[in-house]
Amino acid sequence: MEKVLSIIIYNIIISIVIYFVIATVLIIIDGKPKGNISKQNKLSFNELDIDYTEIPLIDSYLCRDKSTLNYRYYPSQTSKVLVLVGKSDESFDAEAFLPEISKYKKDVNVVLLEDVTHMGIVTGKKVRPSIKKWITELQ
Repeated sequence: MEKVLSIIIYNIIISIVIYFVIATVLIIIDGKPKGNISKQNKLSFNELDIDYTEIPLIDSYLCRDKSTLNYRYYPSQTSKVLVLVGKSDESFDAEAFLPEISKYKKDVNVVLLEDVTHMGIVTGKKVRPSIKKWITELQ
C-alpha cells in the first residue's frame, strides 16, 4: 500500500513540475501580459457598420414546462418552406408533417427521407441532396 501511495505522490509532483516548466516557458516566449487585458483592447460595437434599427424586437413564448423561450421573428426572403423529416424518426410521426404544416403554409415542400433518424437530419449525409436541390430551385 505504501508503494502505491508513493507512486501516486511521485506522479503528482512530476505533473506539478511539468506544469510550472510549461508555464515558465510560455511566459518567457510570449512575455507577461501588461495590465488588465480588457482595458487594453476595448471592444466597441459602435465601430460596426450595422443598422440596428431594422432588427426585430425580442418576443417570448411560454413553454409547457413554464420556462420562457425568447426569439426574434425575421421575415423570410422567400415564401417557400422546406421540411426534412426522417422516416425512421424516433420523436416525430413523419407522415403527419405535410397535413399539419399545409394547414398554415400552402407553399411547403415536405421531404420524407428513408432510413434517417431524428438526429440523422442534423448529422446525416442523406439530407444534403435534398437541401442542395431546394437551394438550387430558389435561385
